[in-house]
Amino acid sequence: MGKVYVRIDDRLIHGQIMTAWCNFLEISEIIGIDDKTASNPLLKQIMTMSVPAKYNCKMLTTDAAKEELKKAFSGNRLVILRFPESLALIKEEINTAEIIVLGNISKKPDSIYNESSGTSMFFLTEKDVQVVDDLAASGMKIVFQALPTSMEKTWASFKH
Repeated sequence: MGKVYVRIDDRLIHGQIMTAWCNFLEISEIIGIDDKTASNPLLKQIMTMSVPAKYNCKMLTTDAAKEELKKAFSGNRLVILRFPESLALIKEEINTAEIIVLGNISKKPDSIYNESSGTSMFFLTEKDVQVVDDLAASGMKIVFQALPTSMEKTWASFKH
């Protein structure tokens, strides 16, 4: 059975995922989770069309992803969600993840935290912080990191 990695990136599946993260983590399956994108055939096609055939790539709704994540898979999986608060919806399905990497998180109207790490900016809402705190309290490793070559900042250092 392979490893599960989780990334929060509001761009979902994009070039940096393919060229940096998938190679670094030796990924063979990508599961993008976003109800709006997965429910729109055109958006779904746009999101997955540039993914090389060597990756088993799926763009799923939250409910479909919950079922998919229960299935055994022999390679490493990268699960990508748009926003940290979405983690609460799949908490049970990702409880064995190696790490949760907070990547690109754009500013929203209710963002109250602004964290920077190198050249990247991460904007978090109060709900985002509550959800991530809950996962961190359960023992999950959580970091801010734009690219595998970027400096990693731990969730604990953000909280202090």
